[in-house]
This record gives sequence, C-alpha cells and structure tokens, in this order.
Amino acid sequence: MLNLDNYKTIVSNFRASQDEIQFLDQQPPKEANLYVLDSSFNPPHNAHLGMSQSVPEGSYLILLLSIANADKAEAPASLDIRLAMLEALKQRIKNCSVSISLCKYALFADKCVCLSKYCSPKEQIYLVGFDTLTRILDCKYYPEKSIQKALTPFFTHSQILCFYRETNDLTTEMQEAYSAKLEKGELENVATAWSSRISFVKMDSEMGKGISSTVIRKAISSGNEKVQLRMIPAEVLNIIKHTKPYR
Repeated sequence: MLNLDNYKTIVSNFRASQDEIQFLDQQPPKEANLYVLDSSFNPPHNAHLGMSQSVPEGSYLILLLSIANADKAEAPASLDIRLAMLEALKQRIKNCSVSISLCKYALFADKCVCLSKYCSPKEQIYLVGFDTLTRILDCKYYPEKSIQKALTPFFTHSQILCFYRETNDLTTEMQEAYSAKLEKGELENVATAWSSRISFVKMDSEMGKGISSTVIRKAISSGNEKVQLRMIPAEVLNIIKHTKPYR
C-alpha cells in the first residue's frame, strides 16, 4: 500500500534546509553529460515518458521537480504525490540511469547554475516541450536583468532538445514556423547564436499527440478512462487512483 509520509518528510525537510537541490536516490557521476527533464509533473504522462526514452542508452537522466514555479501553483497534486508519481514513472524508463531531484529554482538559467555546482556535468541537455521552450525564451520571465544576460551563460553550458507535439491549440506547422524564426534571428531579444544550441525533434505520434496535463486532469475529473489509459503510464495512473488529487 502506498505510504506518502516519506515523501511528505522529504519535501518538508528540503523546504526547511539551506540546500538548493536534493536527490532522492543516486546522484549522477561528475563530468557526465546530464539529460534533464524538468516539469511540474502534474501529472507525469506519456509525453514525459517519450522524451525520457529518447535519452541515449547508458546516459544519465534527472527528473527535476522544482518547489518553485514561475507560472504554476502547487496544485492540485501536492509535491509529495508528484514525487510518488515520479517514482512510478521511473519504473518505465529502462534506457538510462535515472535520478529524481527536487530543486528550489523556477528559471532554467538558475537550475543550470545549480546543477553545475552540485554535479559538475560535462554538459547539460534539457528535454522540453515546445510550450516550455517559448517560456524559456520569453523576456517577461527575466524582469531583474536582460534575457541576454540571463541566458547567455545557460547556453554556454547547456543544450535544449525540444520536442514537437500536436495538441488542439498547437500544430506542427506552428512549431516549425517558430523554429524557422529562431534560426533566422527573427525572435525579439533572442540571440541567433542560441539556435545552434537548440535542436528540434518530432515525438512518436502515439506518445505525444494531443497530450497535455490540462487535458489529462479534465479526463480524470470527468471519469474519461479511455483518455486516461492513452495518456498516462499505468504505474502513474495507479498512484492517481489511490491518492485522487484531481477529483
């Protein structure tokens, strides 16, 4: 039977600590190429699984959950439930070594600095969906300094692997048009040189098409089991049915 007390203690102790990051299990070795999947994981879904399965065999992947988020509140699933769901997602990832980690930063630029300090990686490769990429390159998230000052160090140490995926509001054509503007230097305040550090790939249609956390939460609250089974790994769905965070 699932016991959330351990996860609640981990979250509570981390909040109270001076630590910037905490690994729940193994910490990646120094000087390795680190693949980082950062998300609110509310809940983890098959698009997350598809991105994870793109990591080269034998590599190291961090499933990174921030206790601070630039856009999203800590709801409806609490952080302890999300950690339990991440442990369930981890069971499905067989192609690489996986670590789950909490961190205290909302911005990718700050997460990069934090991981550099604690893990000394050779390079960091961030796995993101298209919507996340547009937020990373949006000036409104950098009110205290320019986006150039914030992201130039980030792109010095990191790459982004951005996954196209279609939803009701976002077509492949729209994403490809954005990519073309990036390469041509037509995005406001975004350095053309950064495009060499950003790669675009298409996710397997069965893993990514139509999937979003919002759609999933609506399917759970409405009892649409067909959508749930298509979009959520079975191990994660078991946690959701037990804890009922989206009812």
